[in-house]
Amino acid sequence: MPDAEKLKTKVITGHNSFGVHDFVPGPCAYFTFLRNPIDGFLSQYYWFLTGIPKNEHQKHIGIPLEEFGIEQYVVYAENNGYDIVTSTNWLATHWHGERAGKEVPTAVSIKQNGFLAQERCTEEIFEQAIKNLETHYAFIGITEKYAETIFLLNKMMGWDYSIPFPHTNRAKKPVQKSELSPDILERIKKLRFYDFKLYAMAKEWFSNLVEKEGVYQDPVFLSYQKDVEKNRLETQSPSDSIYIREFLERKK
Repeated sequence: MPDAEKLKTKVITGHNSFGVHDFVPGPCAYFTFLRNPIDGFLSQYYWFLTGIPKNEHQKHIGIPLEEFGIEQYVVYAENNGYDIVTSTNWLATHWHGERAGKEVPTAVSIKQNGFLAQERCTEEIFEQAIKNLETHYAFIGITEKYAETIFLLNKMMGWDYSIPFPHTNRAKKPVQKSELSPDILERIKKLRFYDFKLYAMAKEWFSNLVEKEGVYQDPVFLSYQKDVEKNRLETQSPSDSIYIREFLERKK
């Protein structure tokens, strides 16, 4: 896009890793939502089952998809498989170079060219993610506190937060967090070690912001929260979720 067109853009949304600001000619700031790493891991497993065409799975696994349980997915992640990208990587990396057709830095040149999203997370990458959050991010939300997150983000941006958000993709996952064995939980925590550290810091930041803004004493928020809960009850059925529909279709 020409710079004149880019300058008309108010918001860029999506799964964007850190570095997209290099393509924005004017001043900009990031905001992000962080999620409990266990929930995020299970969501990625669910997406692996439903979001990739069946004929593509054979490039990643050597068993029928119907037999690929959470235990196999954990092993797959441990062996540098598909699940290598973490929230910490996304917040630290300049992954845009790959998407723009630029030469991808090698492991040797990572320090000169920025981290890669595919690299295993390290203390150095974690520290870069924290630095990026502190210097580039105007807002950090928590998905488990989604109503509070949307309310505060809209308040900061001057948007209309009177409209409740839909819950059209809240699918029932094939595996619930409560069903995970202690061994699997520990292995996921090891895989997502830096995501847990990052999430703990973000939760503390967010709790402080909620308290500072007096969210739970704000009648506007309390009214909004009631609208959100009412909307949730109206959009809870499995047929409302494109993910659960696709999952059921693939299991036939």
